[in-house]
Amino acid sequence: MIVSHFYKETLIATVIGIATFIAYQTFQRRSIRRALHGRGKQKREELNQPQPLFVSLQRTVDPHVQQKILSLTATQVRQQIIDGRLKCIEVMIAYCLKCDQVNKKVNALFEKHYDAGIKDALELDAVLASKRKESKEAFLSFVSDRFLLGIPISVKDVFEMKNSDSTNGILACCNSKFESDGAVVQVIRRSGGIPFCKTSVPQLLMMCENWNNIIGDTLNPYDLTRSCGGSSGGEGAIVGGGGSCIGVGGDIGGSLRIPAHFNGIIAYKPSTKRTLLNGKVWCFNDDGKARYTSKFGILPSVGPMARCMDDIVLFMRAFWTPKAFELDMYSAPIPFRDEMYLRSFKPTLTVGYFINDGWFTAAQCVQRAINECVNGLRTRYKYNIVPIEFDKGPEILRIYLRYMFASDSNMSSYIHALRGESLHPQFQMAKFYMDIPDVLKRWLVHPLLRCFGERRKAFFLEQAAMNGGLTSKQLQQMLYEIMKFRYEFWSFIERQCDEKIDVILSPVCCYPALPLGFSKDFATSLTSTWLQNILDCCAGSIGPVTFVKSDECHYDEKYIPMKERDLAAKKLNEYMLNAKGLPVNVQVFGRPFDDEIVLRVMKELEDWVNSTSDGQE
Repeated sequence: MIVSHFYKETLIATVIGIATFIAYQTFQRRSIRRALHGRGKQKREELNQPQPLFVSLQRTVDPHVQQKILSLTATQVRQQIIDGRLKCIEVMIAYCLKCDQVNKKVNALFEKHYDAGIKDALELDAVLASKRKESKEAFLSFVSDRFLLGIPISVKDVFEMKNSDSTNGILACCNSKFESDGAVVQVIRRSGGIPFCKTSVPQLLMMCENWNNIIGDTLNPYDLTRSCGGSSGGEGAIVGGGGSCIGVGGDIGGSLRIPAHFNGIIAYKPSTKRTLLNGKVWCFNDDGKARYTSKFGILPSVGPMARCMDDIVLFMRAFWTPKAFELDMYSAPIPFRDEMYLRSFKPTLTVGYFINDGWFTAAQCVQRAINECVNGLRTRYKYNIVPIEFDKGPEILRIYLRYMFASDSNMSSYIHALRGESLHPQFQMAKFYMDIPDVLKRWLVHPLLRCFGERRKAFFLEQAAMNGGLTSKQLQQMLYEIMKFRYEFWSFIERQCDEKIDVILSPVCCYPALPLGFSKDFATSLTSTWLQNILDCCAGSIGPVTFVKSDECHYDEKYIPMKERDLAAKKLNEYMLNAKGLPVNVQVFGRPFDDEIVLRVMKELEDWVNSTSDGQE
């Protein structure tokens, strides 16, 4: 009886202990989530607070002047400020008003810095007036290397900026302001630019659409039911809607180029050795403020988004100057090379192109865009055109995924970074799969997916499952494979014709902007932008070169290979039904350090599109 009573009491104590532990853990999780949602609420309240200086001055600029300013490119605005025809304060107020209007539509802002921007504009006007009085030489000396003089610049959330957060799209990093500017924002200010807002990003930056628990979805200005892309989606939506003339974002897998394609604007990803690697914040560490990337096999790149190529080039001139090189000693000190950008450098270029990469067949509108651009370069500029048969899409996917998720196969670093915040649905599906025991994955899940025709999903998940906790030897092998792929790719390109291929045209994405929530089904389709990050080369998204036509609102399975006829293809056919009028961009990329040649071809494509009516339906 005594033994029986002892076991009974032990059992009761154990049950009470387990129940208490579960209750405590549940209470703790709820407390953490309440605190996190409190941070998000505070962030939203701060965003909606009126900006007193902006409110008091917004009616001081004539509406006709505002319309005139908004109709100009940033390059034209700068020149009119230099000529004395516009004041910096007029430009700033015009864009604050427009940005507010656009944001109400697309929900793209994390922070408004209108009052700070207005103060900076007033100070700059005072300095310009003083320099004019001093002497013509003093004035010209002051403005000569300030390429962004008086231009309002929207800034992606991830860049360090005084009195600003860098949240990476997670609640835990809200309301933790920086006391000074990082390198990227310093370059903008030293070049005369005026940061005036911070734009939204997806949770942990790792999605091709823009959703987070802070403000929700950011929408596409062309169609509010569709995605603006990611991770520089907030920039894409604000610039695409006309709320900013130049924005700055980052790209480690298409984060500049995809939003540009979805929102019908232009973006440029410089060669990573010619960009700044500091001044950008990563939240995958304990204090939430890591200023340096730990990914050296596939590097991020900082670049501009704008609505015309002149403004893209203007921004790159500002970033490729001694002022910028001083801020990052690991950035190659190569200034903007006009001799390479001008047509006189090499009048006739050789341009390669491919439409598909053997992994995800491009929609009809994307194929037409590539073909039209190729014909434009051939007929207008007499360039040599070389078609390329390229089928390395599966290899791109394998390398990119295995490297980007090399540290852990169960997303532990993501979970840790969130600090109790719920994962995005796309990540929840991946997390669920990664938690399945490897034996079941190998002998049950993968065979079942193949039986049901989901070959691409099976391959994708296989690569994701192979990652995590790599030994130093395995990581060294992974880095070797990346370098091997780079050199073999360019050797392959050189074998395509007798002459050196200067640039290559390819799709930015295999489809136009898709409905909100699409990314959970299309994470496997991004090889067209992952390629350039693996190659560590320069690349741009130029457009819109055309718009989706009514007879292209489909994705017919009978025109794609059997291995691609899966759920993603069926969903794409459904998503294309109401795609008429959406913008379509084209990607231009070239060898590392050949940035000016890539920029030149992008400018020539823009001129060709503007000279024809083929880009519109």
